[in-house]
Amino acid sequence: MNVLIYDCHKNKIVESEKIRDAFLLADKTLKVSIVEARKFEFPSIDEYDIFAISGADTSSERHAYARQLREQIEQIIQAKKPLLGICFGSQIVGEVFGAEVYKLENAEIGWRQVEITPSGKNDKLFFGLPNPFIVFQYHTKAVRFNGETSYHVLAKTPDCIQAVRYNDITYGVQFHAEESPKSGTAYLEYDPHCTDFHEAVKLKPKEYVEWQIFKNFLDVVKK
Repeated sequence: MNVLIYDCHKNKIVESEKIRDAFLLADKTLKVSIVEARKFEFPSIDEYDIFAISGADTSSERHAYARQLREQIEQIIQAKKPLLGICFGSQIVGEVFGAEVYKLENAEIGWRQVEITPSGKNDKLFFGLPNPFIVFQYHTKAVRFNGETSYHVLAKTPDCIQAVRYNDITYGVQFHAEESPKSGTAYLEYDPHCTDFHEAVKLKPKEYVEWQIFKNFLDVVKK
């Protein structure tokens, strides 16, 4: 199966390479490609079976490429192809489905406990994970729904929604399951926005188990 990752960062694709590696850890037979959305690299969706959208730099939703990315998301949804949005990717997917993206009072940076909701407990995306589970976070914004919604909120923290299922094959996750304890720690050590390194890594897990989410996503959408 062919997987396409839309990288949304300004100057780097390291995060998307980690997403690629997590997919390949789940299934070595996949063919995974990365395109740079900020450079308006939008190949035909006909060439791919599964799609993922990475995180991004601050205020990326204001850039011109985001408008074209939304159109690409709509095409993927209309074609009934699997889609996983991660961090900013989750937010822009949510916007297409009518969610509001808002700024958090407190940014979530570092490892945080995420609670799986009753809906999430019945969703295969979180099969095999403890509840709560600890996962890497790096965001200042998140999605929310004004009024009742038919979408399924699968996970949350006290600050925001962490995972949503929009349909049988479209998911958004606010957290970064692609970050291992080692890679996440290395990232935070040099990140200027991480103002309290000790606090950010206090809950760092010993094992990298969140890759299971990528395997679970593949198990869901391959059927």
